[in-house]
Amino acid sequence: MAEHTIVQGDTIARLAKRLDIPSADLWDGGNKLTPATGSRLKDSSEAKNPNLLYPGDKLKMPEEAKKSDSNAPTEQKHVYEIGNEKLTIEVRLLDGDHKPHANKKVEVKIDTVATTTAGPDNKCSGTTDGDGVVKVEKVDPAARVAEFSYNGRTVELQIGFLDPPDTKSGAIARLQNLGYIKKELSDDVLILPDDDAEYVAAIKGFQAQYVFASEKDKVDGVLGDKTWQKLKEIHGC
Repeated sequence: MAEHTIVQGDTIARLAKRLDIPSADLWDGGNKLTPATGSRLKDSSEAKNPNLLYPGDKLKMPEEAKKSDSNAPTEQKHVYEIGNEKLTIEVRLLDGDHKPHANKKVEVKIDTVATTTAGPDNKCSGTTDGDGVVKVEKVDPAARVAEFSYNGRTVELQIGFLDPPDTKSGAIARLQNLGYIKKELSDDVLILPDDDAEYVAAIKGFQAQYVFASEKDKVDGVLGDKTWQKLKEIHGC
């Protein structure tokens, strides 16, 4: 059985489509995944989330199945349909105080295609619910970019690029999404030092607001268990 090293942007659904197999055949609750050193070792549940892979993880890949149809009559035209799985994307839109943008009109595009005019795929109502959530259904696993335009601004989401919350790169992405980090920290956040001033300041800001609001002396700018678990809760994933 071959082994695949996860790279940024890999998802189980995307890899399964490449192999033309169901995601369930590629993923069995994490038993085929060997986490990269230092990733998700604090909480085994994170290592069993097929939507949160981390660069460097090792995934056991099944051999490609050879398919044949011995009953197909010759000299006739035959149509074979590949059953492609679809994804659902949910994004929660918040204001500067982390309050939901409820019942807002949103224009959503998946790989530049508007979701409300894309025929049978990429279905979206175009309006957030009471919690500020907008949902896009029937998304192709190969899709790379989702754009959400509302209130005169456009937010771009790279599909499959969010790392686990207990990793530095995963924490940075969530802190950026929540507005604690206003700029790109590095071309490669995977090697960003733990004492980077912008990163530490963002962690401290989040801790002061959500983790140690009544215990300011415990704010330390370190991504400990309590901090990343709260960050996952507030971010929504």
